[in-house]
Amino acid sequence: MKNILNKELLFVLAHVFVMTVLVFDAAYIINNSVGANYLNFDKKELIFFTIIAYGVYGFIVSFIWEDIIEQEALKIPASRKDYITMVSTSSVVGFLTQYIQPSLVALTILTCICVVLAVGYIKRVLKVKKLMNK
Repeated sequence: MKNILNKELLFVLAHVFVMTVLVFDAAYIINNSVGANYLNFDKKELIFFTIIAYGVYGFIVSFIWEDIIEQEALKIPASRKDYITMVSTSSVVGFLTQYIQPSLVALTILTCICVVLAVGYIKRVLKVKKLMNK
């Protein structure tokens, strides 16, 4: 039982970590595009913009991951809890992008870690599926 809880916690933390990095990546791209800096919004508008916009962003990313990659490609049932985790994380971190702006080097390193985590997860699932088919 304890081992299952630890695995579940690791999966939740992985979703939170990946969504955090993706949101900061998106904010970095938006803020460093020519003439597109959402930090020029009025403070009251900026709060709603970041929470809603990144909530939608989180929903899109979670749809791609849960429905297209996991459910269709890997044949794993989609998890509503993962949707909620990813959308809520992206909304909260989107709000925090007003105050925290990591450097490009930090984002590059964190993005590489996310890619390694995602590829490792996909390889592990495919390996388990291959063993189950034997």
